[in-house]
Amino acid sequence: MSFLDTVIGKVQKLKFQAYTDKDFKTKRRGEPFEEPFEVQYNPAEFSVSYGTDYEEDKTTEVSKNELKPKKLKYPEVSFDFVLDGTGVNTSFTDGFKKKDVMALVNEFKDLCFIPNPDTHQPNYVMIIYGELLYKTVFKSIDVKFTLFKNDGTPLRAKVNAKFLTITDTDISSVMKNFNSPDVTHKRIVNDHESLIMMSNNIYERNDLYQEVARFNGLNTFRRVLTGTELFFPSVEK
Repeated sequence: MSFLDTVIGKVQKLKFQAYTDKDFKTKRRGEPFEEPFEVQYNPAEFSVSYGTDYEEDKTTEVSKNELKPKKLKYPEVSFDFVLDGTGVNTSFTDGFKKKDVMALVNEFKDLCFIPNPDTHQPNYVMIIYGELLYKTVFKSIDVKFTLFKNDGTPLRAKVNAKFLTITDTDISSVMKNFNSPDVTHKRIVNDHESLIMMSNNIYERNDLYQEVARFNGLNTFRRVLTGTELFFPSVEK
């Protein structure tokens, strides 16, 4: 642990871990997959997109066709981060080691995009960022090189990576079930526990903590006092 980590607490870096199965139980073997890909510098922000698919109701007159919600789309998460090979912005835990930008880009691309030779499809990717955890599949990656040596070798790259979250149940059925009075889980918040962590552990999903907060009449999910009694509604499998 570095001196800086000791003074201000260890910084939790954004990490990407490759798995071979949709249950996220078997890590992809071999380099560079066994260890998570850890960004050098955390993004200043990231985005989560939600959407709904619609279908036309053609039972009415053509001029009165209506759009009806078909299904909720699984959330899409997008991260922007920088890969740096200049050796200027190095972390204490990096030991001032200079890294090749193209090697870093290829390592990240291999983890997310290159198909697994055993499954013939890209890896499943678990994204870990502090208390946030996303189980995802790869959607797209855009790489923009921004700094170069005199011979044209890239020294710095900006990466935009997008992933689709995946879950074991249909989101629309989950939302309907949240209106049910059938409460199957009751928990007391202990020290160092958060609503996000508890929700992820109970449902094995990362997209329900806000609904849990609303169900319990909380104004925020970020700070829940120790000793608070929370109810977690049942979710159809």
